[in-house]
Amino acid sequence: MIGGVYSQIPRTGSTAITALLQQRSDAYMPMNSPLIEFFWRAESLWGNPDFRMELSDPSIFYGREKIVQGMVNGFTESIAPQKLWIDKHWNWAAMLNYSTLKEYYPSLKMFRTVRDWNEIEESFNNTGYEYSKEKLQLIKRVQDSLILPDDMLLTIEFRSVENDLPSVMQNLEQFLGLPRFSYDFKTIEIDTSILDDLTSPNLHKLRAAA
Repeated sequence: MIGGVYSQIPRTGSTAITALLQQRSDAYMPMNSPLIEFFWRAESLWGNPDFRMELSDPSIFYGREKIVQGMVNGFTESIAPQKLWIDKHWNWAAMLNYSTLKEYYPSLKMFRTVRDWNEIEESFNNTGYEYSKEKLQLIKRVQDSLILPDDMLLTIEFRSVENDLPSVMQNLEQFLGLPRFSYDFKTIEIDTSILDDLTSPNLHKLRAAA
């Protein structure tokens, strides 16, 4: 079952939060998820004229909500049965993506991490990895544009991730309705090879705890 979506901005502490949530046995948060693509492929069937023409039973079209829910639930349950799925993808910040998914899951909430834009650019420079100007502008638009009611959106400042992770995780648990959990803040480990292979080596490497 989908419990929340995480619109993460690069270089804002998202990897640390993901690693801590992965310590839980009652929740599942993949480092890199294809759920947003899977969801839109299922959703787009109803806008496809060929698909509509092939419907021999009109009740299939009118049962759209249950069918899409069933397909998405089947996807998440086959990977993480009986766990709360928390999906991380920065494109959830696009209101069309979030609002459409929320039609099927009314209780769905979103959280995000943010940081001063100059610090984000400096952090990229320190890694030796260079995004194109177009990519950086897109990331900045994502961070600047997301507006939701306070009860739907939890915004986590990078300074909080950097200085007070226990409070960050406690607030996140309350927001998502998760039970309290004893996280290991001294040993935060995560396999980032999938994303590093797609972007740059060590781009998502966590710093050792102080």
